[in-house]
Amino acid sequence: MMRRLPAFALLAALASATLAVSAAGARKPEPATEPTPARVTANGFTLTSSTIELPVEEPFFPDSPDGGPKADTINADCTACHSASMTLTQPALSPETWAGIVHKMRDVYHAPVPEEDVPAILAYLTHLSPKAAPVTE
Repeated sequence: MMRRLPAFALLAALASATLAVSAAGARKPEPATEPTPARVTANGFTLTSSTIELPVEEPFFPDSPDGGPKADTINADCTACHSASMTLTQPALSPETWAGIVHKMRDVYHAPVPEEDVPAILAYLTHLSPKAAPVTE
């Protein structure tokens, strides 16, 4: 007497046999190598792909290690919209430039920064930029 298997049992048996054969013949992956930059040249122009390394995202501003301004106010007001890394990677800026940026954030982008917090934020930011040349009048 011949026994009939349900169709799903037959399919399951075929699938497991196929996987076993595939796994036995699988090759080990090659070690990763640095890709060669892609180049495209046309009509006198050459485009070359490149790799960039983004800065580490610091979510909060640290307190000044030298006893300068604390980061409480800038963390409370500025990190609502962006990470600290965005600011910490800026070049050295003058106090006037930082003031312009803070006022632009409030007036143009409507950052929720109370007017009474602006002096503490500016003190922190200008402390970050001691190398900035002072503006002479």
